[in-house]
Amino acid sequence: MTKNNLVVRNTAKKSGRNIMLTPKTTPLKALSCGRIILNQKKKSITAQAKGREVSLICISGQGVVTVDGRQYLMGRFDALYIPPGSSYVVTTESDVDLAEASAPTKRPGKVQLIRFDDVQKDPRLYVKAGKPTYNRAVIKMIDVNVPADRLLCGVTCGDPGNWTSWSPHEHGASKEEVYLYIDMPKPAFGIQVMYDDIKKPYLLEPVFENDAVVITRGYHPNVGVPGYGINFVWMMAALNPDQDRDWNLMHWQEEFAGRY
Repeated sequence: MTKNNLVVRNTAKKSGRNIMLTPKTTPLKALSCGRIILNQKKKSITAQAKGREVSLICISGQGVVTVDGRQYLMGRFDALYIPPGSSYVVTTESDVDLAEASAPTKRPGKVQLIRFDDVQKDPRLYVKAGKPTYNRAVIKMIDVNVPADRLLCGVTCGDPGNWTSWSPHEHGASKEEVYLYIDMPKPAFGIQVMYDDIKKPYLLEPVFENDAVVITRGYHPNVGVPGYGINFVWMMAALNPDQDRDWNLMHWQEEFAGRY
């Protein structure tokens, strides 16, 4: 981990279930994030949600998640919401890679499977945003479609050489976030910027496939290098779930407002 515990490199280096970003190891207050990577050498894991709600998003491959005895087949970009108090088992016959996010909650809930195919048909959840030089698809997998307590999760896919998370925005008073970069095979990389004042960015780093960054304050746009898009799973937790669990609750940098 580098840059004051804000960047984690190569989160895919181990198979199994690895939760690498937590309030104990980063500036995060509620959100924890990691990966579940299974293959022929490691075909299953078992975990407990306990007092946390959990979101799983399938980055690649195919696997089965069994929650309290019921099975859910997951493929690319499918998501699963798991309420607190549940046990879950992930298995695969081939390989599967899942992004996991969780946050503490006392609110009971129900397991919900969210199919990427269904999200693509919903204009509230699948948004083609931006204009030339900042075009991207914003895919909201855990949003108004899921009665979660804190979590908001999805995927952003930027066009080659384009900026994303633009216009620059910040939501430090209401939500904390992790970006997990995916689908950026070598030699692709992106540049992640985080700042309160652009003249003094507190993070300006190249980011590569499987890296992750922690966002607890400030504007946080990023850009892919020419010929390659910057793509990432984003995982947010509302700090005050009664009022902050709203993807649109953010502050735009005034100079660029209106360029979403």
